[in-house]
Amino acid sequence: MGITEKPDPRRSAAELKQDTGLVTLLRSAVDATSDEDGWAPLAAVGNIILKRRPDFDARNYGYPKLSGLIEATTLFQVDRCSVGAGKPAVVYVLDDRQRTEPGLRAGQ
Repeated sequence: MGITEKPDPRRSAAELKQDTGLVTLLRSAVDATSDEDGWAPLAAVGNIILKRRPDFDARNYGYPKLSGLIEATTLFQVDRCSVGAGKPAVVYVLDDRQRTEPGLRAGQ
């Protein structure tokens, strides 16, 4: 019988916000990939994170996907844009410190 690893327990927003290394990593990756309005494609954010920390895994924080981890921090706005029937949505992330008014990305 194989040993099944139990996933890490899901960390709360407060716990995630206290992890300054995580917050710095997420914010710097969003900043590095953002457009002039501050929005960054999640795929590009993930690529930057893995280049900077190859051992990074959202599951270590209790979230199966990076998008869930980013949303759980409550430090970012997340926008899912449909690109057509049958195609996966494109996910964009905005650091809440860059947010000027509520709503969707510019041009939507």
